[in-house]
Amino acid sequence: MASHVYTSAGSYTVTISATGPGGTAGPILLTVNVYDPINADFSWLQGGPGPFDVQFTDTSTGAPAVAWSWTFGSPTLGTSAQRHPAFTFPGAASYQVRLVVTDGMGRQNIGLIDHRPPPGPEVSCPVTTLHSPPSFASSPFSSGSWACQPAALAS
Repeated sequence: MASHVYTSAGSYTVTISATGPGGTAGPILLTVNVYDPINADFSWLQGGPGPFDVQFTDTSTGAPAVAWSWTFGSPTLGTSAQRHPAFTFPGAASYQVRLVVTDGMGRQNIGLIDHRPPPGPEVSCPVTTLHSPPSFASSPFSSGSWACQPAALAS
C-alpha cells in the first residue's frame, strides 16, 4: 500500500499501476484535487439607526462552500440558508451571529461575531468579536471606532 500527503492545494495527476499474482494492471491516470480547508468568514454592513437592518456577506475561503447556515441571535430570532443574507434585528442589544459553511465533501467550519447594531452611522467590520463603548446604548454615536479582533474559528 502506498500513500502520499499533499502539502498544498492544487490539482495533481497521479499514475497508478498494480502488480499481483495475475500480472500487472495499469498504468491508470487519475486527477486528485486538493483543497485548502474551508474557513468560515463574513463581513457585515449596518444600514442605519433603525430598524437595525444589516447586510451580511459571506467571505469564506479555502474549499468552495456549497451550503450556508446562518443563525441571528438564536434559531427562534432568525435563520437563513442564503449565501449573503440581510437581517433586521429587533432592537439595540447584543446578538451572536453564527455562520456554518459546508464544502462539497461535507466539511464544516464556523464563524461567529457578537453583533450590537449601533444607533449611528454605517459600520462595516470583518468577522470579529465586536466590542462597543461601555455606555454605547445610552449615548449618541457620532464619532469613535469599533474594535475588530479575529474571531476564533472551530473546525
